[in-house]
Formats: sequence, structure tokens, C-alpha cells
Amino acid sequence: MKFLNTRIMRTRLLIMILIVILSQFTGTSFAQKMSVSNYEIILRTSEGTIRAWVTDKKKKIREKPDRQYCGYYLNQLFCKQGELQGKPLHGKYLRYDLKDNILESGNFNYGLKQGVWKQLSPEGMLTETCQYQEGILWGERLIYKSGKPDILENYYKGKLIGKPKYLNTKIDPKNRNGESVKKKNLFHRLFKHKDTKITVQPKKKSDTQIKAGNNSTN
Repeated sequence: MKFLNTRIMRTRLLIMILIVILSQFTGTSFAQKMSVSNYEIILRTSEGTIRAWVTDKKKKIREKPDRQYCGYYLNQLFCKQGELQGKPLHGKYLRYDLKDNILESGNFNYGLKQGVWKQLSPEGMLTETCQYQEGILWGERLIYKSGKPDILENYYKGKLIGKPKYLNTKIDPKNRNGESVKKKNLFHRLFKHKDTKITVQPKKKSDTQIKAGNNSTN
């Protein structure tokens, strides 16, 4: 009886070990299949490096003419208006300069920009942040100056709502240098030049006044 019990116990133990091994094997194969559907690409260009994620997952994408689609085809990235070429970018996107400084970061959703996108200077300072929804600007867009928020814009379905809001100083939209504009009072509006002189010319004597003067002398 003892021999039979030990034999049964060994058989059960072997069966349990086999079940564990099979479960791990099937789990890893499933994970490998999942990782194959989304994979990372690294592209070297004359301006730097691009790291992005691409999907092999088949999904029917309805292309819209007002959206820009980015895809991966023949070891290159293509961003086209209203058309997707190659496999869609899907996931993180990072763009670096030649010194591996991040210049741009964001996310794609089946070829379209989605969520918060950031642009940075080579020194690592923010220059712009904006929000995308299904490939179009939707939400706030902040432009930074010296790492601080400077201009705020609001978008709805890709269209600017209202006027830009200048957060630091009053800036003339026509002034590209960003210099502050001083309000001019009425006097400066009338007389633009400070050195303007107002001269009063003496009135010329009329002929009647000259004759009258001559008669009085006579």
C-alpha cells in the first residue's frame, strides 16, 4: 500500500509540473504575439533620431481630408494630408537632435496625433505645448518664452477660438520681436515727431495799409 501511495504521489507531482510548464509556455507565446502587433522603430536622419511605435494590428481607418496621417513605409516616415501611407504610428513618438536632446514628444493613435504634444529647445526648455484630438488641435496651445508661458491660444476642432492671450506683457501681434507696446496719448498721436516746430509767419501788409502809411508821412 505504501508503494502504491508513493507512486500515485509521484505521478500527481509530475502532472502538476507539466501543467505549470505548459502554462508558462503558452503565456510567453501569447505575450510574444501581443508584442509583435506593436513594435518600436528607430530612424536616423541628418537632423537627429526619431523613435516611434508602429502597429501591425489591422483596423479599418476612415481617412478624413482635414487630418494629417503619419505612417511607416519602406524604412521611412510619411505624414500626408488625408491619406495614410504604410503602417500607422501608434504609441509614443520622440524626436531627438544630433546630441540626443529631446526636441519633440507626443503620442499617436492609428496615425493621428493624440493628447499632449511638447516641443523643447536643445537646452531642454519648453517652447510649445498643445493638445490634439484625432489629429487636430483641440484645447489649449501654450507658447513659451525663456521657459515661461507667454502666449495662450484655445482651439476647438482645429479652429482658433477668440484671440491669443498674452500672459506677460502687452504685445503687438504685428511685432515679431515681442517688444512691449506703449500706449500713446492724444498729443503723441497728433504730433508723432518730438522735434516738430510750429512757426507763425507775420502777416503781409495789404496795399491799402501801405498807401495809408505813405499819406501820413506826407
